Amino acid sequence: MNPPNPQELLLDARRQRVDEVVAHRTRRLVVVLEDLEDPHNIAAVLRTCEGLGVQEIHGITRGHSFHPSPRITMGAEKWLDLHLHRDTPSCLAQLKERGFLVCATDLGEGAGSLLDLPLDKPLAIVFGTEKVGITEQVREHCDLRFKIPMYGFSQSLNISVAAAVCISHLVFARLERGLDASLPAGEQAALRERFYALSVKQRHRLFPECGARPRSFHSVNSSSQAASDRPKDRP
Repeated sequence: MNPPNPQELLLDARRQRVDEVVAHRTRRLVVVLEDLEDPHNIAAVLRTCEGLGVQEIHGITRGHSFHPSPRITMGAEKWLDLHLHRDTPSCLAQLKERGFLVCATDLGEGAGSLLDLPLDKPLAIVFGTEKVGITEQVREHCDLRFKIPMYGFSQSLNISVAAAVCISHLVFARLERGLDASLPAGEQAALRERFYALSVKQRHRLFPECGARPRSFHSVNSSSQAASDRPKDRP
């Protein structure tokens, strides 16, 4: 017996909501978290990414655990693609191979401004550890370093706040300039089907492919799928 079509199990309002969310999803902007350890900070960044339409997040663990706090994510992680890597150079090399410009947050001398990042290119934004920021490996392998303009006495922000500022600026600045950052039609169709299934309460029984855990946590250490998802060049 064929499994039911997940779309047919949803109310019209829920299907419309899924369609609206997918229409605003992007892979032209991805987020990289290097060595983050605090579950609350990780969770806050994931929730910001999901809420602003960033579909893909890369976590560089370097031997650390990567466990976002469920109390903070509020289920946001199940809608995301999270790829975990054990080392920094291979992660950044994969992103560059896919056409991303790797831009790292850094308070060090010579860093440019968030406001000057090129909006017409696929961007991978790297955030470093809570204590010391990005590592020397990121500085060595990134294409650009930048910082958030600050106008008070404080010169730095909590990692989750900094991520929210950067992501929101890049998302809304692209919208204001009319730059199309949406997914190609084929990817949108596949993501809609996945989100329809994830919206069904009995999905684990009806659609075993959804898995007992969020799909986002299945790709550990250099996902081949992520490596094949090359951003499409657009004007």
